[in-house]
Amino acid sequence: QPRVSDLLRGKINLFALDTLVNMVVAAGLHVEMRVSEAA
Repeated sequence: QPRVSDLLRGKINLFALDTLVNMVVAAGLHVEMRVSEAA
């Protein structure tokens, strides 16, 4: 379970965005994404 270890250690940069979203949804959570202009 090296992927789980990476996630628990906060190494989210090792995961693609769609992978992170799929994990959140699988955990029964809601995902919201907002895109805005840069300051």
